[in-house]
Amino acid sequence: MKNLSISISILTPTSILTLVLLLFLSLSSGAGATTWFMEDDGSGDAPHLQAAIDSSAPGDTILLNDGFYSGVGNQIFVVNHTLTFRSVNGPDVTRIDLLLTPGFKINASNCLIEGLTIDKARDVWGGGIEVNSGNFTARNCWISNCQASAGGGAYFHSSASGTGRFYDCVFESNESNFSGSAIWAFNGITELVLEGCVVSAGNGLPVVVEDFPLTVRGCTFVENNPIGGDPLALGSVDGFITVENTLFAFNSGRAAVIISGGGMDIACSDMFGNHDGATSLDWTGGTAPFANINDNFSEDPLFCDMILKDFELAANSPCAPGNHPDGAACGLVGALDVGCGGTTATEEASWTDVKELFR
Repeated sequence: MKNLSISISILTPTSILTLVLLLFLSLSSGAGATTWFMEDDGSGDAPHLQAAIDSSAPGDTILLNDGFYSGVGNQIFVVNHTLTFRSVNGPDVTRIDLLLTPGFKINASNCLIEGLTIDKARDVWGGGIEVNSGNFTARNCWISNCQASAGGGAYFHSSASGTGRFYDCVFESNESNFSGSAIWAFNGITELVLEGCVVSAGNGLPVVVEDFPLTVRGCTFVENNPIGGDPLALGSVDGFITVENTLFAFNSGRAAVIISGGGMDIACSDMFGNHDGATSLDWTGGTAPFANINDNFSEDPLFCDMILKDFELAANSPCAPGNHPDGAACGLVGALDVGCGGTTATEEASWTDVKELFR
């Protein structure tokens, strides 16, 4: 007790403040974010995803084990604070089936969705994901068979802010009654970025923004079908569109591949087989001045298997690294690298073609 009394007696106000600060920092560092481990049978840390969301705190992670998540509690996810949604082993084995109900409603900034399949969602705005806040990111996600009036896959409301980012995502067979089968973004966010994404088989203009920049790098747009006179792949009311190392192939409609009221720049990109019936739409409209500059070209990408929707590249594809038809050092053009040996020219397949494979 004597030693304790002496120690306390020599403490100065400054040293007491320092001790209090160190104690606070120690307690803070020990109070880290929580990871909620989920199982599709409800045996995880919460019985279903919405329960995990409601029980979580800002900064937590909801980690989904392999499985098929659907039914009550695994639909219409209302997210009101910053969260990360992540799978253990990726979208191939981690699926959320919305059963034609709305998907994620993101009402908080800096949310991340990674490694999930979001399937069969339906809503008026943003079937799979509706973003109402700032700086949203999706990475390595598969968003498929989702429907909305605008933004079948994802929709950014005017209340959103910051940047919307999609990295290495697949948008497949999504639909919009108006526009944006993959993504529709109103003014609010300051930029939309897509990198390494595949956008295929969409009904409706795939990606549309209003009056802010759209950046697309290393993506593949294939077999999309816009409505009416919408562009085949990208549209902007009055924002600048930047496209690099991107492949546009076999999309069909009535207008050019890209239309922007705010200008565009295209480099190291391939347009091939885009059409309005018998009329080619490759490098037409506003894209025409870029046809023979910036290492752009128009060559069959030689997909591995169009019938089975394998959009990886044959070894001799002009889009594969080192195979640029003019010898340019563009590297990979499109989202998917070489996945098979050399092949013959790619052809679009009808349902009759597919059935013939099984006879």
